[in-house]
Formats: sequence, structure tokens, C-alpha cells
Amino acid sequence: MGDAYASDPIACLQYGDTAGSPALRRAILRLMSDRGVTREVDDVIVTTGSQQGLDLLIKILVAPGDAVLIEEPAYPAAIQALRKIRCNMKSIKKIPSESMVWPRT
Repeated sequence: MGDAYASDPIACLQYGDTAGSPALRRAILRLMSDRGVTREVDDVIVTTGSQQGLDLLIKILVAPGDAVLIEEPAYPAAIQALRKIRCNMKSIKKIPSESMVWPRT
């Protein structure tokens, strides 16, 4: 902490970029480029954990009232995030063959 403060006291006491460290995002872009994917640094968001990533994806992809199939058992935080958006969740049971069983009505 002392080294960070000594090298840049103003930046050390500020919140970081909400999209993640620009240096980390550039490093991710280099890895993506090696795989043939080209994007700009502003196209990359680094989340602080799976819950934040899940919440962002749900906000982007799901609208209130949309039907969403959710497997049982499910990740409780996913259920919570989907409830918050007020979508129409339909549960499906996972069976050993990995085949889909359509939702109960």
C-alpha cells in the first residue's frame, strides 16, 4: 500500500475505472487478438465476479415479461437476478441424458 501511495498518491486513493483496469483490458485484447478476435479496449468489461457479470448479461439480454428457461437445480443468485428483472421464469428439470424436458405449465 505504501509503495502504491508513494508512486501515485492521487490514483491510489481513487476508485478505478468501472469497466476494469485499462491495462488489464488491453492484455485481454492481446489474448483475444491471438485467437482472431479484434475489438477496442472500450468493448471489454472486467467484472468483479460472476454475480456482476450475470447481472449485466441479464440486464442486456432479458426484458421484463420475457420467458426464461432455468434449469433445476439453479444457481440461487441467477434466480435472484432474474426475479429482479421480472421475467417469466420456467423451470426445467435436468435429466442424466442432458436432453431438455419442457417446462411445466
